[in-house]
Amino acid sequence: MLPTRYFSLLLLVLFTSSCYLGGYHSMGEFPDRLTAEQKMLEHLLSEYDDLYGGDYKLLYQFPEKERELRNAIWYDKKSGRLGVENDVYSGPCCVWVNVDRAVLEDLVAAKKGILYADSLSDRIHPDLGPCRY
Repeated sequence: MLPTRYFSLLLLVLFTSSCYLGGYHSMGEFPDRLTAEQKMLEHLLSEYDDLYGGDYKLLYQFPEKERELRNAIWYDKKSGRLGVENDVYSGPCCVWVNVDRAVLEDLVAAKKGILYADSLSDRIHPDLGPCRY
């Protein structure tokens, strides 16, 4: 009986570790960048009341230039930081601060993607010019 329990536990550990995405929530594949970003922002807004401290990372894909890209949008409600990552696991390439529910609502309503955040909030390192990724 004991070896069966260990075997079951081992299978459970292997199964859960294979599904682990390093804190990223996989949101699927979308036809293009703008559609993907819009869906991610809508999802953040719909989950806003349930978000707590720490980075909430949404992983998404879309075809571009004949290859699959894995991107992510990060949000930390407590610190009001919103970031976009164009190379998963490398950290955000652009980060905006002072992003609250009102800013998320404006981003969703504008339907212009994450780069529209430049006009709604402050970006870390604005001296680098507009966020391009």
